[in-house]
Amino acid sequence: MSEQAQRASKMLREKYPHYRPLDGVTTLVEIVYPANRIVLDYEDREDLFLLGGVDIATGTIFSPDMIPGWTGPVTEVMAAKTLREALLLPPRPNREGLVIRAGYDMVKVKQDDYVALHRILTTTSARNIWEYLAVNACKDLITAPKKWGNLLGLDPARAQGIIEAGDGWMDKMIHGVPDEFYGWFRKTVDDLILKVDDARAEVERVFAEVSARHEGDRKGFALDVKDHPLSGALFLMLDGRDITASLWKNAYPPAERPWGQRSEDVA
Repeated sequence: MSEQAQRASKMLREKYPHYRPLDGVTTLVEIVYPANRIVLDYEDREDLFLLGGVDIATGTIFSPDMIPGWTGPVTEVMAAKTLREALLLPPRPNREGLVIRAGYDMVKVKQDDYVALHRILTTTSARNIWEYLAVNACKDLITAPKKWGNLLGLDPARAQGIIEAGDGWMDKMIHGVPDEFYGWFRKTVDDLILKVDDARAEVERVFAEVSARHEGDRKGFALDVKDHPLSGALFLMLDGRDITASLWKNAYPPAERPWGQRSEDVA
């Protein structure tokens, strides 16, 4: 009853109403459509791709060319005859990898580039992006490892790993990603930076107003700003200290599911 299964059933009835599976054989297909994309680019194609079949009684696996009567697209069958040959096949652009049929088993072997891109899409959340932005904004200000925990609530090892990723981290994270992910990613980055910039402007405005009102009276200043949501940054400014880490900590996003944590089940 998944969305993919219901959509595939409707597609089967409408596009292939005359198809009849072999008696005693389960036909295997994979549904492909843009809205179900996580990693691969389907180029607006929507269809059912024949993968093969399975004998219900014995579990014997049939290759696609053993399934008669199918008029839709068929998965590519590689020339490899052994496991060694299959593992030596070069990766293919915009492909997940291979499915190796061996006896009664089918094993999926995923390409390294697919695995890397899948990891980005299924683990990246606003909090991950915040980590990279916050560390890069504060890396010249925070020199003692323990300060990452004190000032930003970050594990020092995590902060060091982000620093070692270098300035090209953003290009690496969005290379080859779907347009939907790219749009969400860019908006998340822009929103976080804008939130910090707006907070900085607010702190500077309030600091100027309160300082003018109390003219060096530290106690009066403290009483005036103690309930302000950015009071920590205001006190840092009063002491002549940098407020960048405080502003980034304040911009920490709420918990959310990573962008691509959706099922990749086939119908």
